[in-house]
Amino acid sequence: MLPVTSASEPACRKTDKSGNDTSSKGPCVAFKARNCPLRSRSACTMDEIFWVEVACPLKGAMLMGTCVRPTPETSTRNWANAWLSKPKNKRRANVNPDAMTNPRLSKSRRNPRLVPNAQGDRPNIEKKVTTAMENLDGLKGPNIMENGSMKKVTLSVIIAAKNEGAQIGECINSVSFADEVLVLDSGSTDDTATRARKAGANVHTTDWPGYGPQQQRGINLATSDWVLSLDADERITEHLHDEIQAAICRPDFDGYFLPRHSSLCGVFIEHGGWRPDYTLRLVRRPLAGFTDHFLHAHMTVNGKAGHLKSPIVHYSYRTLDDLLEKMNRYSKGAAIDSFTRGGSSSLTKALAKGIWAFVRTYFVRQGFRDGHIGLVLAIYNAQTTYYKYLRLWMMTNDKLKETPKKFFK
Repeated sequence: MLPVTSASEPACRKTDKSGNDTSSKGPCVAFKARNCPLRSRSACTMDEIFWVEVACPLKGAMLMGTCVRPTPETSTRNWANAWLSKPKNKRRANVNPDAMTNPRLSKSRRNPRLVPNAQGDRPNIEKKVTTAMENLDGLKGPNIMENGSMKKVTLSVIIAAKNEGAQIGECINSVSFADEVLVLDSGSTDDTATRARKAGANVHTTDWPGYGPQQQRGINLATSDWVLSLDADERITEHLHDEIQAAICRPDFDGYFLPRHSSLCGVFIEHGGWRPDYTLRLVRRPLAGFTDHFLHAHMTVNGKAGHLKSPIVHYSYRTLDDLLEKMNRYSKGAAIDSFTRGGSSSLTKALAKGIWAFVRTYFVRQGFRDGHIGLVLAIYNAQTTYYKYLRLWMMTNDKLKETPKKFFK
């Protein structure tokens, strides 16, 4: 393992065109004697370690001592694989050890790994790269320094689902980078469980205690350092995947709010309160929790939360039938949540709340900018809100037959 520099000095020296020291401060791993121009980071990833320890001298040989911090698109492992796949004559031509061990070059531009040993033999570069990659096999994915050694940061994805066979597979495939995917199936009558297992998820069949308690079960079952909560109609994009991988390696925050980009009957909504629609979804597991709401429960974090930029793609209402079914289910669930918290309503209140929901969606939040589909969304929100308060009024009115027990069936 390479030495770790203290936080009071730069890990690597870097200067600008005027010769001023522009090295950043913070603990990082590097050989200072080699003056590797890799900028230090407050939290080093395994790719950075690999780059400094193995690839930096080799890459320096090819690029006259210039080190480049790897990115998800050009990672060290990808570079090493590409280098090993080249014909040997191409490798030798690229490395050019004679040029890099020329005594006329400054020490920072020579490559100690390419200097001949006492027997006059040059180091076996191929063996060094291959050995280093073999040592990294158990540390794929995001990694951090912890107590002087590398620790792999793990991620669990929790998906609560019922009768989502048509889309559970795509959802799981979008989080294939996760170390663990847990699907909590609350009694599906279709092939949700079968498709989830086929996609590589661990399926747990449960009852339905409500959305919040169900998600809390998932957190309790998870074994990773971080948990990501998803619904079956949501997808993680490649850009969001890269953001998540980087975020869970940083010590800055204990949780992250993720934006959502939702669609209504195949059209993605840009206004009406649906964009950016930030929700807390990614949290360190020991600090994660869920509210106990029956319907729209939300994740909680016992710590500081930040925001990511790339959105979750949310196929919320695929068809008109789907919209009508969810309007009934959501208004019922919202009425239950309000009732259990001592809420009350009246017919006048139901009408007023419904009208205000339309005005707020279509005018205040500029849903009209989405055209016809914006009007559909405004009417949907008005109806859902009206039926929520209508149900609540009927649940609290002794003269009516709509009792709370019927809603829990």
